[in-house]
Amino acid sequence: MVVVFACMALLAIALIGAAVWTWSLPSETRLRLERAYAAAVEGPSLGERIQRWSLQLAHQVPAFWSLLGRERLARSLAQAGYPFGLTVEAFYGMHMLGGIAGAGLGVLLYLLDLFLGFGGCMLILAVLSAAGGFLGPTFWMNRLIERRQRQIGLAVPDFLDTLAVLLEAGLSFDTALQQLAGRMQNPLGEELRRLLQELAMGVPRVEAYRRLMERNTAPELLVWVEAMLQAERLGQPLTPTVSRLAADMRARRIQKARERVGRVGPIASMLVALIIGPAVMCMLTGGLVLQLLSRGLFPR
Repeated sequence: MVVVFACMALLAIALIGAAVWTWSLPSETRLRLERAYAAAVEGPSLGERIQRWSLQLAHQVPAFWSLLGRERLARSLAQAGYPFGLTVEAFYGMHMLGGIAGAGLGVLLYLLDLFLGFGGCMLILAVLSAAGGFLGPTFWMNRLIERRQRQIGLAVPDFLDTLAVLLEAGLSFDTALQQLAGRMQNPLGEELRRLLQELAMGVPRVEAYRRLMERNTAPELLVWVEAMLQAERLGQPLTPTVSRLAADMRARRIQKARERVGRVGPIASMLVALIIGPAVMCMLTGGLVLQLLSRGLFPR
């Protein structure tokens, strides 16, 4: 029975390897280009290969992906900044690719359990490996969203300070925004450039601001967008609004820094009480016992 399971596992691994190798083969057009211009054509990167495999896997079972929420995933990709140029279909395929890789590792772990006799613990690891491979892209995407939105939130106060200076110097709002967006090489600059592209394509300003809010969750950016919407709706001048927001953001950042510093004190006190305190007490007690022994107060 063990031999049958082992043969089936090896056959499954061979089929998975053959499928991945087949999907990774270059197209006929690429082969012709490589033969004609071998020095000019570079090989695809690992990210490009993963995206291509993911797309091919997603096209095999398109009906399955409607269960995962296409709109929610599209919003998550936008909040993460479309890493590696991923589309919704490619990210769907990454789930299958991760599941296949996790299942392959699970099969190897199960074979180790059969041949080495670990008492069934490897079977649990095999199941967790397959589940982790399938859910891994989601955790990776959530991590990217958290990091990108944190970077945007940290860049907003400096952006508002510079924007306020440019507006006070006499530049129009759109011109100042273009100047800043062209110079900022961070996630906030990417969002501003996309906002300007939508405005250049004829999207109404209010709608472009709302799309910017849908693509991001950083509180600092949302506060600025809501202030711009209110100024657009009420016809308020933008220069004092931006200056006031810049001052408020700066004060809020200072307050958050003070709160973080205030939280360090109790943590440091707890570490001293739990680690350094007992060690010091042991040293003092040991020294006292040695002194008492040297004076002959305790029988040896």
